[in-house]
Amino acid sequence: MDMFMKKCCGNCRQFERQPGKATDLCGAWGHPTKADREACDFWMMMVKQGKTVKAREDN
Repeated sequence: MDMFMKKCCGNCRQFERQPGKATDLCGAWGHPTKADREACDFWMMMVKQGKTVKAREDN
């Protein structure tokens, strides 16, 4: 984990932006949340684009 990454909803892979609304959505719980809220036990680090691991192809 990046040593500077804060564990909060806004840095979670399950965090969903809700354009035009005051609150966002937690994909794990399905409840409203805010980006700066303290992370829950379902927190998963975001994966930056281009940093994913490709599945090995067996031929």
